[in-house]
Amino acid sequence: KVPAKAKAGAYAGEISIAAKGKGTQKIRLTCNVLPIELAPLPDSHSWSYYTIAPQVLGLSHEYRMQLALEMCEELKKHSMNSIQIPEPGINNMTSATEFDLDFTDFDLVMEAAIKAGLTGEKQLYTGSVASYTFRSKAKGEFNEQYNTGMKKYFQGIVDHCREKGWETPVIWAVDKPREKHLNPWNRDLVDTLK
Repeated sequence: KVPAKAKAGAYAGEISIAAKGKGTQKIRLTCNVLPIELAPLPDSHSWSYYTIAPQVLGLSHEYRMQLALEMCEELKKHSMNSIQIPEPGINNMTSATEFDLDFTDFDLVMEAAIKAGLTGEKQLYTGSVASYTFRSKAKGEFNEQYNTGMKKYFQGIVDHCREKGWETPVIWAVDKPREKHLNPWNRDLVDTLK
């Protein structure tokens, strides 16, 4: 992050990267600061993926919360106003319609975003659970079990947010809609509408 009062010009330096038992690698870096001042960004919608997977880091809840809060605060400093919320975990799934939702990481990032002042609508990607989890358990897509399970999943998210007093994130269930059969998660227009 370039300080607001930095003088125009080229700044050079090195980034050192080290890993235990691997030695240190250095990368040369040059940053050109232009002699202009950018106007503040308008309050438009901008967001970021949540790039830390808190559920797989093996860190304490307190430390994961700290990381999430620091990330959200950094986004706010750069005029971002929203972030992707991790999808709820699915536990005790015995069928496409019988399961429990785990909101641990969902809540962690939602609370961090609210605390940091990210006021834009949050996003929640559900394409993975739709393409893999529910399709596998229902032995296909858009059959009665699949549809019932997906509706229960979405309703669980809506109900949880209501209980917390939060707006429900914008649920985006289709990523890169295009021809079928390229990848398991691709959707054509018909599937996207379903």
